[in-house]
Amino acid sequence: MSKQRMVNTRFWVDPWVQEELNSMDRLLFLYLLTNDQTNLSGIYEISNHKMCFETGIEKETLLRAMFPRLEPKVYREGNWVIMLNFPKHQNTENPKILQGIQRELALVPQEIYEKAIGYGYPIHRVSHLTKPNLTKPTVRAYAQPPELVEVRVSDIEGEPGDSKSPRISGEKRKAYDELIAWSENERGFPFPKTTRLKQYRAFKLANQNELSRDQLIERWEEMSTKKFWQDNGYDWMNVVQDLLKKPI
Repeated sequence: MSKQRMVNTRFWVDPWVQEELNSMDRLLFLYLLTNDQTNLSGIYEISNHKMCFETGIEKETLLRAMFPRLEPKVYREGNWVIMLNFPKHQNTENPKILQGIQRELALVPQEIYEKAIGYGYPIHRVSHLTKPNLTKPTVRAYAQPPELVEVRVSDIEGEPGDSKSPRISGEKRKAYDELIAWSENERGFPFPKTTRLKQYRAFKLANQNELSRDQLIERWEEMSTKKFWQDNGYDWMNVVQDLLKKPI
């Protein structure tokens, strides 16, 4: 099956492309973005013969001159290509995209994966998405939702003069983190780190509206069966907002 890859038009005005790459380097870079071996992770296996045949570039030139010039954006390790910034150009807020990336990373040999992380690859693979079980994660520590400590609204407050930074006591943070970990296990991949504060704010909103833990869990599990939420993704803020619109 053919794939579609979109290339941002700003590629041609990128300072690195303009100043560091010659015309053949640009051809190779575009080829690495768009050849039929690429995947959502940007780490894939491709032979030297295939690259040389499809680009018309000599093997010696490809390996000894051109790939070194593509560093630190692209690395060649054995028969593998590692494109460090590839995931940054994917919509990782979409759970299907993130799960697709994790599925591809699960197929990468450990040695290549460790090299990629060492070079600065931005996504760590989730250990419970294993090769024999790529579509359904194994059950980890949270077979059942952890108990939430009773929390007052005053337990989550912003720093003085800063409404964007919730302050949570150690015990309450642990309880919230456990519930977040349970939900990550349920959906099969972690929330992006940038949305962690959003989850805390969802719990604050739940407390303000006197929503119980059981209501939150029940609505989470209900939403997990709905095609709309499966396609678009959801988090605890979506759960709380959905409860406030359609109370149990």
